[in-house]
Formats: sequence, structure tokens, C-alpha cells
Amino acid sequence: SFTIGNRLATSNTEYNLTGSVTVNEGSALNVNGKTTVTGGVELNNGSVNVGNGTLVSNITAKGKASTITGAAQVGTLTGADGAVINIGNKYKAGNVTVTNAELNGTTVFLDPTWVDGAEITDASKMAVAGTNGKVTLNGKYVVGENSVMSFGVDNNEKAQETFAKTGLTWGKDAITAGLYINGSVNVANGAIVVDGSMETAPAAPANGTFTAAENSVVMVDGQSINKEGTAAITGVTTVT
Repeated sequence: SFTIGNRLATSNTEYNLTGSVTVNEGSALNVNGKTTVTGGVELNNGSVNVGNGTLVSNITAKGKASTITGAAQVGTLTGADGAVINIGNKYKAGNVTVTNAELNGTTVFLDPTWVDGAEITDASKMAVAGTNGKVTLNGKYVVGENSVMSFGVDNNEKAQETFAKTGLTWGKDAITAGLYINGSVNVANGAIVVDGSMETAPAAPANGTFTAAENSVVMVDGQSINKEGTAAITGVTTVT
């Protein structure tokens, strides 16, 4: 494993690595402070563990067991067909923002272990900004227990703010998975599954699939839809 920044680093302590980092199976990139890796990070079934701070980098993931925990600001997230990227694990949630996602068939699975008393702020979170609120998928996003996925925004706070306005409860016997859309998502070459009961990554869903299952909530910014005149979710062939 490779560590950048020590435990005494604050979230504002800056580290800059001009090269690239490759993390192979069984190894981890451990980060403290605000760490920029200009050459990008490649995960070959490896892990990124961000402690006190944020990783700023492009990330490429290969293999079926790459994992990101802690905060990461990703310019381009690149995957490969059949790959799996886990956002969060049984020890810690992930908090990831992505400008552009080129998944190429990858499945992204959000699911940290549920902890009694957890709030939506404790969930694993991921946001994909896209362009002008429009996101065209070429991969699968599976939002499991204690997780929130956002499309069309560059942050994870908007989903939390919107959920607070719903009057719903985040909890084991209530809502445990959320989807927030600010604009439009095309799933013709990808899929979205939101299932608050899901604790393990499923087989990759078929392209065009949209599922909102038990213990889940879907939140849409109606003003964005009205402004653009486009449905929040397009390209759907299977709804469950």
C-alpha cells in the first residue's frame, strides 16, 4: 500500500503528486489532506481510502473489486466492461463527485454497511455532473442500502437538502436508498437500480433498466425538467 499525507494532516493540507498511481489487488492508496494526483489513479481491483481530506484525480478502474472510501473529486471516472467499482465498504462510506463518467459497461455499486441511527449524511454518496445537467450513461449504477446517487449536479449536498424537504425519514425501516436527478439521465446504454434492501452487488442489470425498489426514494428537480422540456429519465426499456 501507498500513503500520501500522515494522520496529522488537516483536510486543507495540500499534497501534489505529478505522476500517476497504480493500485493492484490487495493494495490501497491511503490519502490524508487535499491530495492531487495529476497523472491519475488506476485501480486494478485495488482501493482508495481517503481519511481526513480529499483525493483530486482522474480514476480508471479495472477488475471486479475496486473500492473508493472517503471523499474524492474525480475529473473523469473510466471503467471497463464487466468491472465493478464499490463506493463505500463495510467499514466506511464513500463521498465521490465525478465530472464525466466513461464507464464502458462498468457497474458502480454504492453500499456501506448500515449502522443503527444512521442519517442520510452518513450514507455513501456519488454525483455525476454531466453537461448542462444532462447525463448519458454507458454503465450501470446500483444504489444499495444507505446510499444516495445524484445526476446532473457536481455535489452531493443538493440531494441531502432535497430529501430534508420531503418530510420522509432516513432509517432502517423507512428510506435507505435515494436517487436525485437535476436535469435528465439517458439510460439506453446503461441502467439505474435503487434498492434500499440491497447489501451486495447484483449481476449487472440490462441496458435500459430503471428500478426503484423497496426502501427507496426518487427525487427530481421539476424546475430543470420544465426548463429543458426533457423527461428526467429517458431511454428506458424496462421498469421494475
